[in-house]
Amino acid sequence: MAAKEYKYVKHSDKQRAMILETAERLFMENEIKDISMAQIAKECCITRATLYRYFENKDAIVWEIYISFNKITAEKAQQMQRKKRLSAYERIALHLRGMLDIFIEMPEFYKFFFHFSKEYLNNQMYPDTIYTRELFETTGVTSGSTVAYMIENFDDGSIREGLDPKTTGVSIAYGAFGLIQVIYNNKDSIPLKYGISPVRVLVNGMKNMLVAVKREGYHSEFAEHIWDDIEL
Repeated sequence: MAAKEYKYVKHSDKQRAMILETAERLFMENEIKDISMAQIAKECCITRATLYRYFENKDAIVWEIYISFNKITAEKAQQMQRKKRLSAYERIALHLRGMLDIFIEMPEFYKFFFHFSKEYLNNQMYPDTIYTRELFETTGVTSGSTVAYMIENFDDGSIREGLDPKTTGVSIAYGAFGLIQVIYNNKDSIPLKYGISPVRVLVNGMKNMLVAVKREGYHSEFAEHIWDDIEL
């Protein structure tokens, strides 16, 4: 009896993983709003009844994929943030480097995120739902926590005078996403048109963001060399 239960659980796990993998592909290739539960079931070669045994609706599937991606990116961020005590400027540099690493190592995250954000982060579904609470509880990551990390100790002398902490943090966070989206959408044409890599363009844009916020006379060996191991 125990062996049968174990076998069923294993099959169940595989079925669930297959549904998520198939749905993820569909969400990347199409607008999320245009994909139905019926389409997901069809692509999975299962009945809708079977699909609903695993997920109560499409939102549950979408958010599980998003949270899964964020668990990976959060782990990467936490590994980087275990470094020595950092200035506000260095925190911003580290955040941008983390976003670049995801662009290089996990481009599928951004491909999914840009579809996801249009449907879920830019409307009334985002604030305080069971999914956003799960996101924070499992990863500790939200846009608010990201901004809070960057502007911690904002007045430590590393940031240009006259900048508002919250405005600067939000501008960096959203500006970097906007830059990544434009470069990601043109990643194939940039090398053909200009003979340079999308990563080089992205690093240059992020460097310019840092120049804009750094206090004159402030120097950081850590931030200065944060791009050194990137293959441009």
